[in-house]
Amino acid sequence: MIVTHNMVYLNTVNKLTKDEKNRSESMKKISSGLKINRAGDNAAGSSISSSLKAKILSLSRAQINVQEGLGVTGAVTKSLDAISNNNLGRLKEISMRAANDTSGSFDRRVAQGEIEQVLKDIDSTANSTKYNGKNLLAPPLQPISLQVGFKGEDTFKIELFDTTTSNIGLSGIDVLTSENALAAMDKIDNAIDIVSRYVSKAGSYESNLSYMSNSLSDYELKLTKSMSSIEDVDVAKESIQFTQYDIITQAAQALLVQANQRPEAVIQLLK
Repeated sequence: MIVTHNMVYLNTVNKLTKDEKNRSESMKKISSGLKINRAGDNAAGSSISSSLKAKILSLSRAQINVQEGLGVTGAVTKSLDAISNNNLGRLKEISMRAANDTSGSFDRRVAQGEIEQVLKDIDSTANSTKYNGKNLLAPPLQPISLQVGFKGEDTFKIELFDTTTSNIGLSGIDVLTSENALAAMDKIDNAIDIVSRYVSKAGSYESNLSYMSNSLSDYELKLTKSMSSIEDVDVAKESIQFTQYDIITQAAQALLVQANQRPEAVIQLLK
């Protein structure tokens, strides 16, 4: 009779080792909330998940870039509205008053003083409109390129506008005579048209960027859901699985005690 090798005991130990490993892996999934805690858990799933994570990070950065672009267009639109509604409207009112034959020379000199102050205000607004130190409405001007996706070609360009008085045709206007005031009115009307086009263009940039922001957000959400379906564990289901492993482990431990006692009983009989 061979009593050196207890096969029941060895088989039970082997089964117990596997069950304890499964129990440990199940507990790790429940604790982390993830089905994949290392590449070995699901090689294919881990590869897909890594790719999705990289895309999600890129989309998050693109979202930030778009928001910065909206910051640029917001600053531009605010200043353009101020120039168009406040300054140019005031210039038109003053020049119309000065063009009227009821205005005398003193009235026109006062009007000219107002004209010059408004022109200074326009240049001040243009020169002070910046984003992170970058001029937006006065030279030097360079288009702003935004990276709005994870591919190199996913860019969006914002053209900037020179709204200084010299560029919109208001340099040197005067209303000291009725004729000059009439000429000034024409120049002011032309400036109003130029700035209005700028306002429209800036508005289209803002609208496009807002649409991009929503699209990026939706795409990021879809990718996150896809990654969640790969990585996230069903806690309720895994808890049931853990309970099963726990019961099997306890049963194996009890069986292990019994299996270890059997050869000892045989040896006692042979004494």
